[in-house]
Amino acid sequence: KRKKEKKEIVKVLKYSERLEEVLFYVGKDLNNYDEIKTHISSDLYNYKTRFLKVINLILNYKRFFSPVYFRTASITKSKLENDINVMFEYLSRIVLDLSIRPRTYYKIQKEKDRDYYGLEVLYKKSLESVNTILNIKTDEFRALNPLHILKLFSFFISTNTDSIDDYNFKLKKIEKLKKKALELRNERLNNLIEAIEFVFNRNDFEIAYSKTLVQSGLRKCLKDAINKRNLNQNIIRLFNSSGDGLDGLYIDLYNKDAVIIVEYTILSSKDLLNIITKTLKSKIPDLNSVYLKFSWWFDKTKYFDRYIYKSRKWSEELIKCEEGELKILVNSKSSKSGFFIDNRNIRNYISKICNGKSLLNLCSFTCTLGAIGRLNNAKKVINLEKYNHNLELGKIIYESNNLSYEDNEFVCSTMEDFFEKEVEEKFDIIVLDLPEVAAIPAFVDNIRDFYINRNQSALKYLKDGGILITSCCSHGFNRQKYEGVINKLVINNNLKLIDIKLEMLEDHPVDLKKRNDYLKIKVLQKKSNNEDSK
Repeated sequence: KRKKEKKEIVKVLKYSERLEEVLFYVGKDLNNYDEIKTHISSDLYNYKTRFLKVINLILNYKRFFSPVYFRTASITKSKLENDINVMFEYLSRIVLDLSIRPRTYYKIQKEKDRDYYGLEVLYKKSLESVNTILNIKTDEFRALNPLHILKLFSFFISTNTDSIDDYNFKLKKIEKLKKKALELRNERLNNLIEAIEFVFNRNDFEIAYSKTLVQSGLRKCLKDAINKRNLNQNIIRLFNSSGDGLDGLYIDLYNKDAVIIVEYTILSSKDLLNIITKTLKSKIPDLNSVYLKFSWWFDKTKYFDRYIYKSRKWSEELIKCEEGELKILVNSKSSKSGFFIDNRNIRNYISKICNGKSLLNLCSFTCTLGAIGRLNNAKKVINLEKYNHNLELGKIIYESNNLSYEDNEFVCSTMEDFFEKEVEEKFDIIVLDLPEVAAIPAFVDNIRDFYINRNQSALKYLKDGGILITSCCSHGFNRQKYEGVINKLVINNNLKLIDIKLEMLEDHPVDLKKRNDYLKIKVLQKKSNNEDSK
């Protein structure tokens, strides 16, 4: 019945410019209620209450309404209730929308900003808001006009950045806002500034780095990075974004096949790709192929993953390679570059501790951790993965390593469905390698709860004395925030944190300023009954 009612609402509230104006201007007038209430009927208070019900309905069921109404309702509610938190919530959703195609909410906010003011006036007014926040005192912040918070987005995202001078000017403002957020001790402002900085740097990458600048520096960066690598390794990251000197470029090498991932349009130009290919061929003379992939940032209807180099000898789609004793098949067209090189230390650690143990491999992808467990005498392995084609490749990897298996070793299910079942068996070792859930810094409270809840659910399957290897690869959820999650899990679940570092690989150098310190791995052990009594 409720679904039917929602559908009826959608029919009534199709987008019209007139209704958008009503939501905005009636709200604006009601915002002045305290000043004019002596001159009007007392019924206005009831009207305001009813009007807020409509606003809340739109906010609570935004997917059933035009995104324009969601924007207008958020602005109106923040003003009616004089609550800056409504605006923080709105902007978190807008930034988060960048990772969800077709990015409608994000695009509408930018368009409405520009249409309402015009670019020149928008720049001036939004800069005034930035300066207002920079000059505000701690005890004044809660009473701040919520539109000043909205204008932070307007200044850094909606206005154009036309020159390197303007780019640097805005960067300096971001740095000042970061310091101000710390001074105010306001986590929500700090999170918003972090998100805005992320989007600003991506949007204006080509202002900061011209094609000529990238081209002149690329050869040196690439050669320096490759010279630092041990090319005797069969599987290695040759170039790791800003950690190797150029943001947004990743190159993984599997045996003699390279996979390039680019995050900016400028990096996919023909000239730059020729430089990369020639440099790789000079360093790896018997190179088989180079495959180009575009990150989630790109519109995949315009940009297509493709081979940019193939030797005549090579024609197979699956790349065969080895890591230690493990034979691996890599599908370069799959997630990331086809394999999670950055989990190398987890694979080594599993091989050392799994003898005679049971292993639950959650989010198993192509089941390489399960195969390592079996190669090192794990007594039982369960690989959980929501995509069946990954499990099928996992079975082929098992066969390549001469491992026999039963079909029930491979479970095709979401974690939600798996965790809803009654716990029938507990395991000695659990690996919870969750996919990225926050590519952009936004919705921090929700992300924190997500990681806590997923780990809590996994712990139900862990034996006393058992080991949980848990990780976070979300660029938008930094190390400090993730360690807060781990500390809460340790305190609430009778765990101890094992002092072992499984991240920070030599072929994955990080640049803390550019946010590529994304991988956080922790090892937790459930205390046994004997330890409890002590």
